[in-house]
Amino acid sequence: MGGEEFGLVLHEQLYGWYVTRVTQTEIGAPARVPDLPALPLNACRVGKRVLLFLRRDDDSLEYDWLDFSGGDFAKPVIAKGGKLETRSRVVPGCAVDPNDGRIVLVTALDNSRGAPFCMRASWLAPAGDRLVEQELLWTRGEASGNGCCSRPVVAFNAAKQLNIFHQGGPDANGQQLAYRTSRIGNRKLDEGWLTCLLYDQWTKSRVAVAFASGAQGAIFAYRWDAGGAHVNWLATAHDGFGIDREPMRDFDDGARIGQWGIRHSILCLNNDAP
Repeated sequence: MGGEEFGLVLHEQLYGWYVTRVTQTEIGAPARVPDLPALPLNACRVGKRVLLFLRRDDDSLEYDWLDFSGGDFAKPVIAKGGKLETRSRVVPGCAVDPNDGRIVLVTALDNSRGAPFCMRASWLAPAGDRLVEQELLWTRGEASGNGCCSRPVVAFNAAKQLNIFHQGGPDANGQQLAYRTSRIGNRKLDEGWLTCLLYDQWTKSRVAVAFASGAQGAIFAYRWDAGGAHVNWLATAHDGFGIDREPMRDFDDGARIGQWGIRHSILCLNNDAP
């Protein structure tokens, strides 16, 4: 979890969860987080505190708040939150919506047609230590079956647009393709959502993808599992939000034909050539 002055890393060890404070020049000592169940979780920074979302085996979700006693990072303190009505088959993704300060929680559940792992986005309003559940939307509509089969990542770009990085169902080898689903203004297109594949059919992994953005840009990362010589290698990509406004030279066919001519752009075969 990033921040202006420091970042926090939550990591699970044999006897529970720990938190480590990091800066540009220093990595602090891991501190055990007391009273935090040994459950899979995700977290986001909300002001000076950390909001934790925990998932149980029955798909129920609960939340707690992580603080530090008197600003001492060696003494993490848990403030109990509560349980959510929203359920999820995966560890949820979460982030603060810069548009209104609410929490965006991304989950997956079977839809009314029985399609499994369908992705939903909900908006939660903080009220002290409590969270008030408000909007709940199926991404691309409930009938779409837009899937999310591992922990998603929620991110907002510079234009404050909601982006969700997620993975589809595993193949026979347990590998999952990566996707990005963005919220758009055109409600006639899949109820205001757009999904694209990242980056191709070979970009597969058996573990959840990662994503981070900041002043230096956006990074998309995943573990390469698609086979070949580099299985289990960490792969990272810059410009993680996707192609920018400038056309990519190698794929700008119109410019290439206009600048270099048809003979230099399309392969021509002369039947009389030996």
